[in-house]
Amino acid sequence: MDRLFWIIWASVLIFLSGIQFTSAAETTRNPRAMNSAVPVSNATLTREQIRQMPLLERPNRPGHFYGNTVRRLYYGRRS
Repeated sequence: MDRLFWIIWASVLIFLSGIQFTSAAETTRNPRAMNSAVPVSNATLTREQIRQMPLLERPNRPGHFYGNTVRRLYYGRRS
């Protein structure tokens, strides 16, 4: 039981550190993403405004894995 606890704990830490490092690398790898024409605050955009934007210009949004992945791959290959 104790060994299982440590295995689960270690895997959670590895997963969370992976998220931390990949999200930090995104802004350093792609300086154009910081200067894009997309507004800084997603709260000001309505759902219809976001849907009318081209896929590559939409802001990254939590839970939208396909669109976020497409944008990261596209901008990662261009830099």
